[in-house]
Amino acid sequence: MAEIQSYTNKKDGKTYYQFQVYTGINPKTGKRTQTRRRGFKTKSAAKQALKDIENQVLNGSYYEENNFKKQRFTLTDVFNEWYDIRKLSVTGSTLISYKVCFQRLESIKHYHIKQITSKDITNILHQYMYLSQSSMDAMWNLLNQLFDFALNSEYIRTNPMKRINKLKINIIKEQFTNFYTEDELMELLVTLKEYDFMLYVMCRLMGCAGLRAGEVGALMWKDINFDKGTIYVNKTLAVLEDGRSVVSAPKTKASTRLLSIDKNTIEALKELNRITGYQEFVFESKRKDATLIKSSAIGNRLRRFFKKFPNLRPITSHGLHHTHASILFRQGVPPKVVQQRLGHETVEMTLNVYIHVMPEDNEEIIGSFLNNINF
Repeated sequence: MAEIQSYTNKKDGKTYYQFQVYTGINPKTGKRTQTRRRGFKTKSAAKQALKDIENQVLNGSYYEENNFKKQRFTLTDVFNEWYDIRKLSVTGSTLISYKVCFQRLESIKHYHIKQITSKDITNILHQYMYLSQSSMDAMWNLLNQLFDFALNSEYIRTNPMKRINKLKINIIKEQFTNFYTEDELMELLVTLKEYDFMLYVMCRLMGCAGLRAGEVGALMWKDINFDKGTIYVNKTLAVLEDGRSVVSAPKTKASTRLLSIDKNTIEALKELNRITGYQEFVFESKRKDATLIKSSAIGNRLRRFFKKFPNLRPITSHGLHHTHASILFRQGVPPKVVQQRLGHETVEMTLNVYIHVMPEDNEEIIGSFLNNINF
């Protein structure tokens, strides 16, 4: 039976209590162990601590409990460990998005991982309700992955995210404002053609052909067949961890596709080819240290344009990608065809964003759509 003893602290001259107790067999070494605890201000506090340890030893949970108590990992520590593993298998742009998302967790990133509660997480998520649905989902997903990682690493016993539902916000606002009607797209392209011909061609490729900004930036002249009126989309731009852009294979097989494009977009590309002369990529940066035009640079260029023309409703480069899908649906193109044309991995992904009328025939409708683009 362990005994509680009193002793005098030499620094402050006060009396404190201590004990030494048998703690069972260490499962790693197989040896008998003891622990000493001291610094208790009262004898009753020492008795309670002694009783807790003896109970843990009796039910076999002492080493499990003790190991959890010794671990003092913060959310930042967990993120750094998880990030070092993730960077071996994801692109630089994805890593940057992780860092941006984690910066929003400033108020809890120094909390010990075991002490973060569902309420803490809910509070911080509600602080960002003004963000888009995709940004909110990214925060939720990141936190869920971090806590799952901590759980698998035995830093915590439960994942608090399992008690928190994703916040559904801004869905209507985002889906019904970040794309154009046919008339709005025509007005944009007419204005752009006179103001910035290169940006005009970029926007045609996104709005009239359904390319993403990264696919536009990676487009090479050899990918375009002027005689057949087609573009072979087989690569995109990826951002490295240091911020540099490189040409990369598409994230999914569905993103590799052969697209028929309208005659006016073909003519615009021919005119751009005459202006720029021979170069490997359709769009090249004027910077001395870079050839590729980043996806973000296309978006920035578009934002500067809208500042000069406030009469036009602003839209993002990805909104032009959405615009193409929206026009196809309004023309009656079935979801499966829209999915393939936009390079979505599943038709469910397409339907989650666009819900419109879906008639049966598709090839005739696609041909009719391409032939009737007169802007």
